[in-house]
Amino acid sequence: MDLRAEAAPLDDVIPPHSMQIYRKVWLGLPASGLHWKDAAWLAFGISINAPALSELLPAGVFLRTSSLDYPLSDYRSEAAALAMDGWLHDQFDMESSGAAVTYEASQDNLAFTWGGYCPPLLRRPALRRISMDDNAGGEIQIYSVEERSAATVTCAIRCVGGVVRTGRPFRLRLNDGATGEPVFLILDWIKLYGKVTDSLHPPYSASVQLSGDGVSLLVRGLILASSASDDS
Repeated sequence: MDLRAEAAPLDDVIPPHSMQIYRKVWLGLPASGLHWKDAAWLAFGISINAPALSELLPAGVFLRTSSLDYPLSDYRSEAAALAMDGWLHDQFDMESSGAAVTYEASQDNLAFTWGGYCPPLLRRPALRRISMDDNAGGEIQIYSVEERSAATVTCAIRCVGGVVRTGRPFRLRLNDGATGEPVFLILDWIKLYGKVTDSLHPPYSASVQLSGDGVSLLVRGLILASSASDDS
C-alpha cells in the first residue's frame, strides 16, 4: 500500500472539504475520491494518534492525503488505518498507538489490533446480514487484468456495490459510451485471500475469472454489473 500525504499548519482557517478528526486536527481526502470505508479507516488511523498530535502541534495541523494506492487483490480497508498510522509515526515523534496486524495461520486470517481503541466498523455482523440476501445484484470494478485467453480472463477486482455471486451474468459498462448490443460475461469463480468463495461484497477485493465473448474488452477501471437473481 502506498499512502501519499503532507502535513501543513492549520493557520486558524478550516481547509475547504476537510474533515475534523480531533480539536485542531483535520484531514483532507484525495481529490480523486475514496471508497467510504477507506475514508473511515483513514480517519481512524489519525484518530488513534490525534491526542498526541494535538499536544505536539497545539496550533493545529491539516493532514492532506493526495493518494491511497493498493493492490486490490486480497485488500482490506483496515490497511488504510495502518498506512496512516505508519505515515504519522514517520513524520512525527510520537509514542506508538498500538495499531498492528498479525496473520493467524490456523484460520488463514488477518487479525488487526488498535491499541485499545474501538474500530469504526464492525465486520462480522455486516457479513451475516448481507449473506442472507441471496437475490441481491452487485457491481465489480476491474483493477488489473492478470491473464487472458480467447474465452476467459482472470482479473483483480473490487466489489463496489451490492453482492457479487458466482454463476451470475455480468453486463459490461463501457466507459466510452459505446452503443450496440449489451455485452455479458459469466463470473466463474472468486478467490478471496487465496480461498475460493461464492460471493463478495464491498469493500472487499479478490481475484476472479470471467468468461464470455467480451473478455477482450476488459481493461482497468471498467465496471460490470449483475442483476438480482430474479432478473437474470
